[in-house]
Amino acid sequence: MAEILRPESGGNPRAAQARIAMRNATAIGGQRAHDLRIGPQPSYVDADRSSLNRVLVEPLTGTKLRAICEERRSQRTMQLAMKSSASVGVAGIITFGIEAQRIFDRLTPEQQDAAYLETAQAIAARLNSTLTGLVVHADESAPHAHFQLPAYDLTGHPISETAKRATLRDIQTITAEVMGRHAAGIERGHSKLDRLKAGASPAEVVNRSVAQLHSDLPAEIAAKEAELADIRSKLQTNLTRLSKAKSEALAEGQKAEKARKRAETYEARAQKAQAELDRIENDLVRLRELQAGLEAENEKLDNALAQKKKNIAALHTSKTNLLEKLRALNAA
Repeated sequence: MAEILRPESGGNPRAAQARIAMRNATAIGGQRAHDLRIGPQPSYVDADRSSLNRVLVEPLTGTKLRAICEERRSQRTMQLAMKSSASVGVAGIITFGIEAQRIFDRLTPEQQDAAYLETAQAIAARLNSTLTGLVVHADESAPHAHFQLPAYDLTGHPISETAKRATLRDIQTITAEVMGRHAAGIERGHSKLDRLKAGASPAEVVNRSVAQLHSDLPAEIAAKEAELADIRSKLQTNLTRLSKAKSEALAEGQKAEKARKRAETYEARAQKAQAELDRIENDLVRLRELQAGLEAENEKLDNALAQKKKNIAALHTSKTNLLEKLRALNAA
């Protein structure tokens, strides 16, 4: 399974970015539930602000995406059918650096939606595909939008094979150019190589600032949740097959021996999937704790700023009163 493309750590804070990842039908279901806020939602989602979310194009289900992929795939002569675990959708996300967020927030919701829609459609066109989902989230710590495409392009080729490094660079350029037309001041991100050539140290390229973490974490958590859904599906599949193989192994004869070997294989796969599941869940706990810590720190800073503003207002009031008294004395 292709990993979602990460934001450029410590990159251009005025940049708009897009990342994509391939997802199977189960993971698409999990992503769709996250995008449309179906069922229980993670703690970092502010339910009081979910009404501000906008569904510009309702994402398709994994079943519908698979049907589209099979239809596109049928244009080519293929000897094998699509695997049940094959990728059926491209999950994408459009995000902003911390300064780009402020620029984008100056737009009205209608202007933002137009920018998101044009960007997602341009990315779909570059990948020779079509846009099948676009949801704007305004109930998390940073503005962003999730988009969805079928996993096969219009010629029947899997996007996982056609989206090479040059294509992925083009996606970043497209995102910056389109967003820059809608919100002047938004720029393209800088690649790690360019920043190293410009004199940045490897640590500066790898380590992220607090501001960048605020921008990155929602996308990383969403990616981990989709990955978690995929691994859960694999674990359940292998547990089901293991149970069946164990039942068949109770019989006698050659078939029973084959069933026992299959049971060993499925058990090993299930153990591997469980270990992967545990790792991802631990990653999610870590990311959510980090985000909660950042939000708590933000609240402290906001409170401190509010208090300073009150103190400044009180000083202005005292100054005004003193000036009035001074005028009164001078007039006497």
